[in-house]
Amino acid sequence: MLKKTFNLVIVIFIILIASLYRALIIPGNDGVTANFSPLWAIALFAGAQIASEKLRYLIPLLVLLLSDIFLNIKYPNESGFALFYPGWTWVYGSIVISVYIGSLLSQKIRLMWVLYGAISVSVCQWLMSDLGYFLSGGINILTQEPYSSDIQGLLQCFIMGFPFFKKTLAATIFFSLLFFYSNKALQQMIEKLSPKQKLFSK
Repeated sequence: MLKKTFNLVIVIFIILIASLYRALIIPGNDGVTANFSPLWAIALFAGAQIASEKLRYLIPLLVLLLSDIFLNIKYPNESGFALFYPGWTWVYGSIVISVYIGSLLSQKIRLMWVLYGAISVSVCQWLMSDLGYFLSGGINILTQEPYSSDIQGLLQCFIMGFPFFKKTLAATIFFSLLFFYSNKALQQMIEKLSPKQKLFSK
């Protein structure tokens, strides 16, 4: 029981550090750092490592919500506070699905499975967020006009979002490997430093 508590503390600690990175450190509003976010790696990691079904979903959603609030305060929209941006429900939905994908990895935490998971949640984020943006009347940044409400408009929306998808994919792979292997290293270090018969015998 105590071991599970230590494991959960370590997982939450890693997620907290990553959350601070997204909310306070990474600018996110320039061509280099836009979409290079740990959010979907956090969802994948939480799904795989947090045993409580409620917590594994609640924590990544809270991270997204709170970091969105911080970013809105830090980089206010010209039209005012724009926390609930076009298609936001689809972005939050992609987090939920990413957590579920992570839960499928809980017994298969190996390099290839982590990579498969990172790719899967990145594709999920790209398709769902762009679909949500399209359905909410999103603007084509090249024409400054809404996408046409047909298949061609949807495909254009996906194409316009592809460069951002590549950054999301790179970030999710990078942070997923960082989270899973940092967690493994910290778990091993604590087990070595702690008397097993006192801390982990139960």
